[in-house]
Amino acid sequence: MGSKKYTPCPFCGSESSCWVKGGRYGRFTYVECDLCGARTKTFKYCGDEHAEVDWNDISVKKAWDAWKRRVNTEAETNAGEKH
Repeated sequence: MGSKKYTPCPFCGSESSCWVKGGRYGRFTYVECDLCGARTKTFKYCGDEHAEVDWNDISVKKAWDAWKRRVNTEAETNAGEKH
């Protein structure tokens, strides 16, 4: 299917790729580090199964949002609390 390069890995700093792969149950997408293998969960590709990969597909966006998400720091978590 294909892959596209994006933001660096949050763990090792290497390049990461968004993959769209076909399988028995259709296409799926995920983001994976090219070096250490860290990756997001797999998302069901929503685009046309037989067309070229649409890099603007909602499943690709979900995979990238998951890749870019970070755990809140204690300061950020406490900032929302009322005293």
